[in-house]
Parts: sequence; C-alpha cells; structure tokens
Amino acid sequence: MKVLGFRGDPKAPRYAIVSEDNGVFALENASDDTKLTVPASISDEADAERIDWVYREILRIIDEHPDITKVMIKANEYTQNDSKPKRRSAHNEAAVMLACAHRGIPVEVKIYASMATKSADTNPDASVVITAPMDASIEAIEQRLRKRAAWVTRQQRYFTQFLPRTPERSFIAGETHLYLGRQYRLKVVPNVRESVKLIRGYIVVETLRPNRTDITRELVEGWYRNRAHVKFAEQVEQSLQRFPEPEAFRPKGMIIRQMKQRWGSMSPAHRLLLNRRLVEAPVDAIDYVITHELCHIAEPHHGTAFFDLVDRVMPDWERRKQRLERIMA
Repeated sequence: MKVLGFRGDPKAPRYAIVSEDNGVFALENASDDTKLTVPASISDEADAERIDWVYREILRIIDEHPDITKVMIKANEYTQNDSKPKRRSAHNEAAVMLACAHRGIPVEVKIYASMATKSADTNPDASVVITAPMDASIEAIEQRLRKRAAWVTRQQRYFTQFLPRTPERSFIAGETHLYLGRQYRLKVVPNVRESVKLIRGYIVVETLRPNRTDITRELVEGWYRNRAHVKFAEQVEQSLQRFPEPEAFRPKGMIIRQMKQRWGSMSPAHRLLLNRRLVEAPVDAIDYVITHELCHIAEPHHGTAFFDLVDRVMPDWERRKQRLERIMA
C-alpha cells in the first residue's frame, strides 16, 4: 500500500510517497527532490496555467506509482481575508483533488488552523473533527467551536462540491441507471427466461424471481459487461482513426474490469484496461478515455510530449474529460 502526501506550498508544492508492507514503512521518494518546481515559462500571474501544471504533475506521480491507494493533503486554513499565497495554496490543493477524482483515489485533508492548542478539521465528507488537549473542558471546546462556526461552515461548503452526487444503486424497479450517458428507468418483470433488454427508455429485466434484488443486480451487471465489450471494441476502432498511423497505436488486447480508482490504463505490453463503468458514460467521454490511453503507447508518462500528442489528436479532450467527471460523479 502507498500513500501520497501533498502540501500545497504557494511557491513550490511538496510531496512524499510512503509505502507500507507488513508493518514496515518506507519513504519511496527519499532520494528525489520532493519539490514540484514550477516551470519558468509559467508567469507569476498565470494562475490557470499553474493549476493545470500541478494537475498534470500529480497525474504523472500517480501513474508512476499505480499502487497509491490514498492521498493526504496538508492544507492551510481558508479565511475571508486570504492573501495571494493562501489562494495559490488553495489552487494547488484543488488541482490535487481534481487529479485524484480523475483517477478515483480517495483524498483526506488535514487543515491547520491558527487556534493555538485547539484545532478543527473539516474532512472531505463534510464531517468535522475537533482536536483539543486532554484536560480541556467540554464548555471550552464548545465555546471555541461556536467562534469558529462560520469558518467550519465555509469549509463544509468547499468540500461538498467534491462529494459524489450519484447514490448507490439498489436495483429496484423504478430506479434510474446510466447507459452511454443517458438515464434509463429499471423495469423488473416476471418471466421464466432471464434476460435484460433496452426498450424505449427502460432497462427491462425479465427474471423468474423479480423480488430478488441480488438476482436483478447480477443480471444487469452481466448486461453492462456484455455491452461494454461490444461498445468499447467499436470505439477503439473509431479512436484509432484519429492517429496518422492507426496501426502503430493499436493495443495488443483489451481487458474490461470493474475498478474503483481509474477509468482505464495502458500496460507496458500495450494491453488496454478499461473500467466496466465507463459504458455508462457518454460516447464522447468513452472516446476521450480510450484516446488518452492509446496515446500512452507512444508516450508512457504524462509529460509534455504526451499532452502535446493528446492535444493534436483530440483538441477538445478537456471538455470531454470534464463531462465525464460531471456525469459520472
């Protein structure tokens, strides 16, 4: 297991990668410079370029260490009278959150507040953790919390925007499910033969046991897997046509798997791995993920050459990526 630690220093963000194996901890990047030095080409006023650069650097680090399972951010307190360095730190932290959202990696934030010996942290799930000395009274803690109420509320609003909006599916009749970016209502009907069909705005499940949601889930998941194999193969062929020499970017094989942390990846042996859930996304978003991974055949890492290639073959990739993240949140 590996954890990526990040501190959004306004001048030079820092990071550390810690691994754990059977209770033995190690700093993976101990011999490397832990600073992310902003390129001289990015001016001091170019906030958008800086955010984009931090975002891409974090993606590069994550992809170089695919077994990272969690990201910890040491963040500064955000106040109404933020200075420029604090705003820049917030930009850096937001870029990390976006990169982790793109790779499906959970983030935990530790916010350091200027509260002397007591502090209040707002977690990314909008819950609040109070840290105080052992001998502090409940009355004193409550009084300090009341003074910080406005700050805590601002932090909760900030983190709420990153929370998943789609609730866990229960696979009951009437529930909506995504397929190729569209919502379809689930209809479960009794039948001696089991099948799943897409009919006029409905995902129709025929089953001998219509009251068994576990059976319905299994049938629908099987249907999604079958559709993913068909649709992804079609979109690989279409995506290859974006390249001047399509055969040079053809993957050696394709694997479809349910994954929590990423939409896809390209192995060193040029085998394309895609997340089954991607079949729920719009076709243009599917094409973005596939094209992104095909580019890794020529450029394995998320460096400048990689993004130059993506820009050439899919100039609107950022719009597609944003749509994927918005719809699939």
